Amino acid sequence: MSRSTGFRRRPRVARARWPLYMLLDTLKRQGWGPLSGRPWKGLRAVLAGLAARLPYGAAQGAATIEQIASAAGYGLRWTRQCLNDLESFGLISWERGGVRYGRPVPSFFRIDKAMLAELVETARDERTEAMVAWAQQTRARLERIRTIRMVRGKRKQESGLDPARAGARGGSGGRVENESVESRGFVHAAVAAGPSPRRGDPTGLRPPVDNSSPAPSAVSSRPGTSLAPPLPEGLSGPDLARAVLADIGRRSARQGRNQVTTARAS
Repeated sequence: MSRSTGFRRRPRVARARWPLYMLLDTLKRQGWGPLSGRPWKGLRAVLAGLAARLPYGAAQGAATIEQIASAAGYGLRWTRQCLNDLESFGLISWERGGVRYGRPVPSFFRIDKAMLAELVETARDERTEAMVAWAQQTRARLERIRTIRMVRGKRKQESGLDPARAGARGGSGGRVENESVESRGFVHAAVAAGPSPRRGDPTGLRPPVDNSSPAPSAVSSRPGTSLAPPLPEGLSGPDLARAVLADIGRRSARQGRNQVTTARAS
């Protein structure tokens, strides 16, 4: 082992003295070698099922066709055919069981671990060549990809500011402390126009309706100031009340004219 990484620099050569499970696990990791592909999937499954039914770590033992078929997930007929193919390849030796002296006797199987080790080395060579070719294809594909640089765009400035809000900011450039509810919360979108008129209606489309909240008036930038209009000096009693009501009426009329002007401009 390497002292720096703790892993082997080169894989060990498969030997027949290895346990059966180690040989099969290595063969699976290397892609099964000559046994890879769809035509040999039955042989792979039956070989793994046979190894599962044998004693742990051993390469020989007694088993029945039904036990091997259950471990492989195939039927009895197909399992028997795959065992015959494995025997013809020389990978296993099979002593048939049956009924002897009136008692059922299981079959006896033995897996040739020397041949299995040769399959492991062949599969390792094929796997190495396949990985080298795959790495070359991946490198060539990455070289054809152009590098894309993602640039974060600048935020666009708000167009069409509210005239009341623009006036509230003032010429001194001070920041308004109290903004309208529209800038802080979610509001429903106002209907821009009425429903489409019927055909032949001479009135046409009705002017757009502004359902938004009225724009706030100019707010003083100094803290502690009141939003109420300044009281006229030298008045008291009924005269003061009439003056305040008249001032409120003028402000309401001015706000109504501003809303109509804004609706027509939009």
